[in-house]
Amino acid sequence: MSIEDAIAENLPFQRIAAICKHFKEVDKNIDFAAALRKPYRRRKISLYESLENIVDSRHRIIHRGQLDLQLDDKAVSSMLHDMKEGIIRCYKHLTSVKGWGYDQWWGC
Repeated sequence: MSIEDAIAENLPFQRIAAICKHFKEVDKNIDFAAALRKPYRRRKISLYESLENIVDSRHRIIHRGQLDLQLDDKAVSSMLHDMKEGIIRCYKHLTSVKGWGYDQWWGC
């Protein structure tokens, strides 16, 4: 088993807070929570809060069988946009901390 597999199998990565905590434990300079909490396009809630809400919604659907009747195409599109922006922001933060070149080689 690789180190990455062992970590993924033994640490919870379902909550944004847990993900941020685990990366910070690996390297104290990696602060995804701070990167996600920075203001985003004059919105009232941060990307961090938005991603937490997406995870909460997922848990309600998967673990409790509760359907969100407000979940329409527009809401899903907004969630996907927030996830993409969160990934980009975290990837930029990681490459900056590690001194790596940033290259967005993926797209949606």
